[in-house]
Amino acid sequence: MRHAIFVALLAAGCGGAAPTQDPVKDVRETSEAYSTLYRLTSEVGHRLAGTENGKKAEEFALARFREYGLENVHAEPFDHLGWTRGETSFLLYEPRRKMDCHALGNTPTGTVDNEMVSAGHGTPDEVKAAGDTLKGKIVLVMSGAPKGHRGVHRMEKMALLTKAGAAAMVLVNEPAGRIIQTGTVAIGQISRIPALGITREDGEFLVGLIKDGKKPRGKLTVNAKSGNVTSRNIVGEIRGKELANEIVILGAHLDSWDLAVGALDNGVGTAVVLETARAIMASGIGKPKRTIRFVLFMAEELGLLGSKAYVKAHEKELGSIVMMINLDMVGKPKGFHLYACDEAVEFFRGIAGKAGVEKVECKAGLHSDHQPFMLAGVAAMTLQAPLDDDQGKYYHSDGDHFGRVKKEQLDACAKVTVATVLEIASVAKRPTVWLTKDATRERMERDEVKEALQLAGEWPFE
Repeated sequence: MRHAIFVALLAAGCGGAAPTQDPVKDVRETSEAYSTLYRLTSEVGHRLAGTENGKKAEEFALARFREYGLENVHAEPFDHLGWTRGETSFLLYEPRRKMDCHALGNTPTGTVDNEMVSAGHGTPDEVKAAGDTLKGKIVLVMSGAPKGHRGVHRMEKMALLTKAGAAAMVLVNEPAGRIIQTGTVAIGQISRIPALGITREDGEFLVGLIKDGKKPRGKLTVNAKSGNVTSRNIVGEIRGKELANEIVILGAHLDSWDLAVGALDNGVGTAVVLETARAIMASGIGKPKRTIRFVLFMAEELGLLGSKAYVKAHEKELGSIVMMINLDMVGKPKGFHLYACDEAVEFFRGIAGKAGVEKVECKAGLHSDHQPFMLAGVAAMTLQAPLDDDQGKYYHSDGDHFGRVKKEQLDACAKVTVATVLEIASVAKRPTVWLTKDATRERMERDEVKEALQLAGEWPFE
């Protein structure tokens, strides 16, 4: 039965339907977002940047943009460090037990055989308190952060443990259900020490041994390959008719990790970008006031490499970008999250109802493709659209498959995105400003992201 549904989805679409002159109505009545995502995940599969599957994903996106009739469809290549995993193992000696595990991205090949210790969630305070006890040890850290503490990214944990002299990092996944999380631990380079992920259940078992006064010893082995590769950001446009040099960017990362097909991370964002382009073109509404540029970034999972390359290559036109809208793991839309572009808050409060959402928040945020734009002073935003608990727990795991995606969420995001993009592209007066370097730094400090960026080696101001 499910196969028959998918065949029907693939056969559906706007086809020869008459233009509606209403892109939101087009999404509501003939959305192809779900069928596009099915094709992406079934025809391409995982989309790890620098691999053959990554190249297939790039060709898939180019074909869709051309099919929808966008202008200036092209690929923008960039070189970067590629990484692929090999066999990984983790053995506890006493009681003898093999742990399920996956290597974390950009970790080196190597073997560590030593005592295990715990550093809680690997926050700066916890690592500092542990002191010399971490030196030379296999250090267990829980993903996420303690309740009430700011989020601590795995790259921060890795940087802190490396500085503390740890021999290896083992990331214990927070969600239960024997789910293992992967993700990169270094940007543009291979980390100095190996790192792998294990399940919450195994992590709690090991931490329990440590709390009981035992000194569990283990052996972890990571095999991986790395080298220079080329990936491509995929671009298409709807050129503006009056203010064509002012640009609204709608972006999402096309790449994924290799453990699954990346339906949630970030097939959903990719599908909404593609559906937005399709719906606007299919509606026959005509050209907006400003240019809408659709960008699907590669190598986000390896450290936002595609969006960084884009910002560097387009440095001279950053001041012309009215808004960068980034869609990453979007679920049910509830509002707008603006990334430290305070000047735009009132505008988005004004259009929230039209777009079908209510909340408007404004605070700097990290670790997705808006970040390079935000740090360059460009106004950036995303949808407040959380995934349900039964979806989000499969982040960066082998459970991120097409069956986790909910069609109603996908279509709702597409409707909100179409309405929002067109409002920004059509408003008479530009609602944002391009911040100076000093103003950008001040807002990053105000919104307390400086420490996280410094630990990850990403603070650009000093």
